Amino acid sequence: TEILSSYKIIEKPFMQISKICKGEDIKIRSANLSEGVDGLFANIDEQKFIFYNSNKPTQRSVFTKAHELGHYFLKHTLDKEILTCSNIGNNSKVNVQEWQADQFAVYFLMPKELMYKHYIEVCNSQNRTIGRPLYVDRQQCNYIDWQMTCAHFKFELGVSKEALRYRLEDLGLLR
Repeated sequence: TEILSSYKIIEKPFMQISKICKGEDIKIRSANLSEGVDGLFANIDEQKFIFYNSNKPTQRSVFTKAHELGHYFLKHTLDKEILTCSNIGNNSKVNVQEWQADQFAVYFLMPKELMYKHYIEVCNSQNRTIGRPLYVDRQQCNYIDWQMTCAHFKFELGVSKEALRYRLEDLGLLR
């Protein structure tokens, strides 16, 4: 949230990644990366780059850009000048730097204040009690609530269902 504050970003952080990169002199480029690679941060001839896989869905690319920004702001060391990031959904071990960059992306894209604000909006639109967590199960009413919640957060915060599920569980708003 310090980075968002320093750039005076209070809404839709996903739409401000380019602004932050410009301020940090980081170029963003799409690339045709191999299937298992979502993105990478590179320092080439003293120019910083974030490359993201052009073959991935938009929400995944947003998360990847935020993840790569995490490597930059967390001052992770680069192995041979390039730090390659694979999809965290696979069953391989994730190193500490990858985990930290993922956490950075989660908190950057879905800061607590915005999550609560939008969760209250979703509850009000669904006539649900604000303090009650959202349940995701096989009941039709819960499924519909989940789909509407995902659509709202996708529009407002540019995040995927998977990232949203993780963050809502983290905040105790989803069961």
